[in-house]
Amino acid sequence: MSINNGINNYVSNPVQLTAVLEPDHAVLTSPATIQPSVDLTVLKEFGAIMGDDSSEIIAELIDLFLEDTPDLLNGLKQSIAQKNAGGVQSTAHTLKSTAASVGAVKISELAEHLEGIGRSGLLEHINGEVAEIFAEFELVEHFLKEEAMQALAI
Repeated sequence: MSINNGINNYVSNPVQLTAVLEPDHAVLTSPATIQPSVDLTVLKEFGAIMGDDSSEIIAELIDLFLEDTPDLLNGLKQSIAQKNAGGVQSTAHTLKSTAASVGAVKISELAEHLEGIGRSGLLEHINGEVAEIFAEFELVEHFLKEEAMQALAI
């Protein structure tokens, strides 16, 4: 079930049974329609915690993610080009966290992988992850700008 929903054996802690049984993910729906792996429950739960002003706060959170991520992606590319393992680790760590804050699951998972590579110092093990992150960000950016607020009914 989870592989079909775009998740590769990843369950966040603490485990919430409803999230496991009824995931609310925007994922690959057909070969002709590729959508990003965005877990809307992250934003819904954040909205529930924030209360009445949640729509403005969620919109601001999304805007910050969309503004900051291109710089992080470029910093990641630059650190790789300079063979700066510490820069890769640090930038990937920040990207992992910011992506997770808006439910951008695939970006967060890829960034976590790059963070580990940066920590190991074995940058030659970086293959297509950066290109994957860039491609996924394009999808996530469109989704968050065009569909997320409507899907969240905010």
